[in-house]
Amino acid sequence: MPFGCVPRDPTQTALYGLVADQRATFAKVTSDVGGAPSFVDESFARFLRCGVLAHGFARFGCTSCNHEHFVALSCKTRGLCPSCGGRRMMSITRHVMDAVLPHVPTRQWVLSLPHSLRYKLAYDQTLCTAVHRALTKALRAYLRRLARGRGQHDAQTGSVTFVQRYGGGLNLNLHYHLIGLDGWFYQAPHGELVFERAPAPSQQDVEALVLDVQARVLRLLEREGLLDAGANDELAQDAPALSACYEGAVTQRVALGPMKGRPVMKLGASLARHLASARERVERGGPLCARVDGFDLHGRVAFGAGDRTRLEELVRYCARPPLANDRLTKREDGRYLLRLKAAWRDGTTHLCFEPVELMERLAAQIPKPRINLVLYAGVLAPNAKLRANAVAHARPTPMPEAPATETQTRAERETWSELMRVTFGLDVLACPRCGGRMRHIATILDARVARRILEHTGMPSRAPPQHPSREPPPFWPAVEAWE
Repeated sequence: MPFGCVPRDPTQTALYGLVADQRATFAKVTSDVGGAPSFVDESFARFLRCGVLAHGFARFGCTSCNHEHFVALSCKTRGLCPSCGGRRMMSITRHVMDAVLPHVPTRQWVLSLPHSLRYKLAYDQTLCTAVHRALTKALRAYLRRLARGRGQHDAQTGSVTFVQRYGGGLNLNLHYHLIGLDGWFYQAPHGELVFERAPAPSQQDVEALVLDVQARVLRLLEREGLLDAGANDELAQDAPALSACYEGAVTQRVALGPMKGRPVMKLGASLARHLASARERVERGGPLCARVDGFDLHGRVAFGAGDRTRLEELVRYCARPPLANDRLTKREDGRYLLRLKAAWRDGTTHLCFEPVELMERLAAQIPKPRINLVLYAGVLAPNAKLRANAVAHARPTPMPEAPATETQTRAERETWSELMRVTFGLDVLACPRCGGRMRHIATILDARVARRILEHTGMPSRAPPQHPSREPPPFWPAVEAWE
């Protein structure tokens, strides 16, 4: 288990208090509809151990004054722990910037999907990846048409896509942030790899792209038999409780109360007729933004080859965790307020949740184990033949007198302590007594040994208590007017 990634006592946050107080109650409520999958409860359990010294820690000693301090271990849960998510965000950002995206112009494409499709993709990783392929193929076809118009028939492009599962209100809103090369590579007559920037897309280009993406996705769903109202619901069969949480998070309803049934995609006509009339239903959502039947494509954000600072900010935004600790507070009546990052059109600035209701939202944000939420395509795919040359294109080379370590990427050079520093502004290897540097002495994984050491040093040696299950309060609206 890695070292900790929490810059303060996690037990003092509203999120930690919520999970410790409601984990058993949530398990009891979900047991009435089949129970939540084991990976959901395991994520809650790991989160409650994150940053707690009683569950294990790493010992560090100062090389100057022999002062010792302890660093708690982290849980590495995805979609739940803000601290581990923050460190993961910085690690992914630095890898993408230093080892993946070349120094060429880039453009962000954001694809949002109909509600019923978000529900399916949240659990079905194969379908989620297939929809991503449909998006990348549509963009690649668009760029290759432009390249052929300039006489370049071997054009190659690539992209990095971040699959985000969440919206600002912790709703289940699976969508794709694709950062693609804003142009294409081609082989020059002498064999070198050359990049040519594509002309800026027009509003008509974006409308044509969203229609192409919609057609590809709907044909995919038709091949899989998922357009029928009676299609099998794999999630509802495997995990009915999680299915209810997903549906509630998508539709902004309470999942485990009275429900009207899962949403389905209704076409009302044959697929061919539906696609033929789709062009008439395309709406303009803003500059370089188009939507049709719940498919929304945005391509306004673009960066020049030298605008790496703003591009890194975008990558960090795409890789961010669903929730920050400072957005969640507990009210005196036991309910929880979630502050929205930006006010909604109707003026809403906060959402108010009952504890179990908020646990439903958190459960819906936890992805299945061993699935990829960062996807690479084209020349940036791991096994692409041109990947090494494409990534190195126009990348600054180190000075000849620089040491060998300077030729490595930041992700290769940086240790966990450096990620802690850039993520939280916390230098965990600085001695708090004399300012010297700390060295690693040992890692304590046995809870009994950890407790004996903590008792010997006079530090708290017991983990915070977890409350037993209790009857959830009666249903009430999740959003209410308040002053």
